[in-house]
Amino acid sequence: LISRTRTGNIIELMTNKSDLTVKIAKDDLLPSVRLFAGYEFSGTGYTFEDPQNKLIFGGKLNYGFPRKQEKATYDSAVLDAQETDLTVGDTADSLWRDLNILHKEIVTLDGLIESSRRKVTLSEQIYADRQKDYEKGKATLSELISDQNQIQSARYELTSRRIEQQTLLLEWYRLTDQLVTEEVLQ
Repeated sequence: LISRTRTGNIIELMTNKSDLTVKIAKDDLLPSVRLFAGYEFSGTGYTFEDPQNKLIFGGKLNYGFPRKQEKATYDSAVLDAQETDLTVGDTADSLWRDLNILHKEIVTLDGLIESSRRKVTLSEQIYADRQKDYEKGKATLSELISDQNQIQSARYELTSRRIEQQTLLLEWYRLTDQLVTEEVLQ
């Protein structure tokens, strides 16, 4: 899941960059070879009288002992690569942990929303029964108003939980890079 996100792509680019930096620094420590080859044709006159042909080839090996600066650059690149690996690992672990926690919160909230729906239904049924009792004189106005307030409270709780669910889903989409898709951009 993480590897398909922009965050995963950035993590991969950071890792590749640090590996490349180490390879370049390591390459600077090694000797270099320069090869060359050539051909020379010379003569005098229009038809190249008395031609002289030369074939030249050779090589040059530069093997300087690694200087302190190149060695320090290499050591620094290795340390930077290790730091990048630790940062990448920490970022991936953090993202994975956040997604797991978010998933558990969403699942829990789904159960709470269902509970709130049942609470609204039950409150409405109690209110209907209380209204019948009130009409018969078996309940007081205070009890009727209390039951009506209970319905409003249950509806508010349900709405609040739905908003919280949408907020968590929005965060899930943000973390998994599903918030902005190609369809949205079109």
